[in-house]
Amino acid sequence: MFGWSRKKALSGGDDMDPNLASEFFRQGDFAEALRRADVMLAAGPHIALSWRFKGECLFQMNRFGEAEVCFRRAHEIGGPGTEEVLFWAAFCQHNVGQRDGAVSTLRGYIAGLPPDATERQRQAERALVAFRG
Repeated sequence: MFGWSRKKALSGGDDMDPNLASEFFRQGDFAEALRRADVMLAAGPHIALSWRFKGECLFQMNRFGEAEVCFRRAHEIGGPGTEEVLFWAAFCQHNVGQRDGAVSTLRGYIAGLPPDATERQRQAERALVAFRG
């Protein structure tokens, strides 16, 4: 009953509140977080972070093809918070068996990294090795 009460209290809030959407995500209620992401995107389809958040929700729901589309849209819009979306797009490809596409996406991601992003580069190179199997 506590879980229901908590969800009811949260869901009474503003559907456009990214903090509430994030709280649902943290609680593992990815369907509700996704619903809220869709509401935010309907109001502001030009906001890259909303596309990223939707992609993260879909990724957690194992809906990798849809998640990849969202991550790529966030990348197209660009801006703060989108630096790693191609990395996640590659994981989406890998998770649906598109190994060559995942490797290609990771190579493009690595090529676009700034010189001071050494940790992100190492992380991507480790994933590249794992993707090649």
